[in-house]
Parts: sequence; structure tokens; C-alpha cells
Amino acid sequence: RTILGYNRNHGEEIALRLRTDDLEGFRDYQSVRRVLMHELAHMVWDAHDDNFHKLNREHCKEVVELDWTLRGQTVGPHVEYYELQPSDAEAVDGGSLAASGFVLGGTAPSSSDSRDTMREQTYSAYMRRAK
Repeated sequence: RTILGYNRNHGEEIALRLRTDDLEGFRDYQSVRRVLMHELAHMVWDAHDDNFHKLNREHCKEVVELDWTLRGQTVGPHVEYYELQPSDAEAVDGGSLAASGFVLGGTAPSSSDSRDTMREQTYSAYMRRAK
């Protein structure tokens, strides 16, 4: 069994396991949130008794009720947001928004990438930003 979180000294420190067991990605947001609610309930009740479970259910219910992303309402006037297109990346910031680089939790560069090529790319990126 994997420990998904712990609460030390009634909330002095709460730790949550965000990475998957294989370290290839991140755990689902909903499951991390449930573990957080569980650990917050431990700030009041140590044992997993009826009092603990009741408080944990209250926390979980409240966090869902307060989740603004689940409601389709807005406050204030309707605002249109501009969606950045990949073709706009160069004009906005010299191309650093373009699809390139590495994805968090992705794979490392292949061994066929030479050290000189990586050094050239790094230097080129530095020079673009230094302008």
C-alpha cells in the first residue's frame, strides 16, 4: 500500500504524495484533494473513528460545494479572452511559447542528442532572451 499523505503534530506539517508510484506523472487532482481533506480531519481527530469520518465527509462535501470550477457562473460583465495561437508565439515572446522543450514528468532527451547541440540550443535561447 502507498501512503498518499500524512499529518504530523495536528497540522504542523501535512505532506501529500503528488507523483504516481511509477514517477511518470501526477496523481489525479480529485484524489489529491480527497487525501488533503482526510489529513485536515486528522487535525481534529487522530483515530479513524466515527467522529473522524463524520468530519472528513463534511470537509469533502464543503470542498465540492465551494469548487467554483463546477459552476457555470461568472461575476461581472462578460469578458472575451484571446486564445493564443501557436503562430502568435514568435510575436509575443520570441517563440518561447511555441511547442518545444520538455513536459514535466516526460522523458529525458535521447542519447543521440549531442552535447554540443544541447550547448548550442542553450546558448541560442540565452541570446534570444538577453536582447
